[in-house]
Amino acid sequence: MADIKGRTLAATYRKLLYTADDDGLEGNTSATTSVITTDDGDGTSTASCLNLGIDRIGIGTSAPGQLLHIKSTSASTTVMIETSNNGSDATLALKSSDNQWNINSKEGGTFDIADEGTSVRMTIDGAGQVGIGIEAPEALLHLNVTGSVIAPATGSLLVLEDTSGPCGINILTGKTATDDPFISFGDEDAAEQVKIYYEHDQSPELLHFEIGGQDRMVLTNAGNVGIGTAAPREEFHVYDSATTATSGNLLIQGNHNSEEVGNHQSGLLFKIDSADDDNKKKAGIFLKRTGWYGVGDMHFALENTASEDNVDLSTDTKMIIKGSGQVGIGITAPAQALDVKGSLRIEDDASTDTAIL
Repeated sequence: MADIKGRTLAATYRKLLYTADDDGLEGNTSATTSVITTDDGDGTSTASCLNLGIDRIGIGTSAPGQLLHIKSTSASTTVMIETSNNGSDATLALKSSDNQWNINSKEGGTFDIADEGTSVRMTIDGAGQVGIGIEAPEALLHLNVTGSVIAPATGSLLVLEDTSGPCGINILTGKTATDDPFISFGDEDAAEQVKIYYEHDQSPELLHFEIGGQDRMVLTNAGNVGIGTAAPREEFHVYDSATTATSGNLLIQGNHNSEEVGNHQSGLLFKIDSADDDNKKKAGIFLKRTGWYGVGDMHFALENTASEDNVDLSTDTKMIIKGSGQVGIGITAPAQALDVKGSLRIEDDASTDTAIL
């Protein structure tokens, strides 16, 4: 016997029957199965909607293939777990013999996955941001191993955090020539404007920095850097493929204070030593500012003592070319077009005439 809406449902020959208004509910049982079908009132019954088989429940099917089998003949199938209590979660718990995971829908539109200890492992907030290891993601994808310590830069879509150790991205591909791993940057007008990629099927192996489909800089596995060339011949190789009169230039620029004429210089230093320190820079070529708009003198300097000292323009200039065009050797204030302090030797070649005019 069963009671439905205050009416008694009687069992007759393993069959249960209940009718209310134009709707009907009919059930029958067997040794292994209980089936309940519905009648819409016109004498026709739907397919079985509940099948209680051996350790299986079927909703919408009389032949459940799993412990719980839900089937719908409509375009989509929905299973809902709902709570009307404010502040409470709607939770689906998945438990094995000794572990449990909870899938939660929280007030405010947050979805998360938590372990048995209720530690949230993944979150999707109401804005669609995904956090792994963090409950309040601050980017479209935010991965966190330890606690967040700083806010990410504005516009960040991916944030990786680990304050306890190294944090990085590992990109691995196959071995063939077409499998070069890369990172590209672009916008809606150009799908790929800037590309950094590793050319591994090459000797030497190369790291390319490409803009607009053209190599702008490469780094070889030997440490050579090429700008404008994919085959740098030295540690630093600059190449300009243009054939104009101004191509192939290298610019070294220093900042300046317009109020301090004479106190600023830009230059190129030379050092030969195994120590990775800031000492023993023994030679240099410098432009020292002497006037407005960056005008100045060129200094060629050498520091020639066996010491830790670096080259110093005030004491080590061996040759100078003044902004006025005068050249001094051994003197920093030449008074003539060529002013030499010390002896001057000119030696002729037996096959040519030698003269000073």
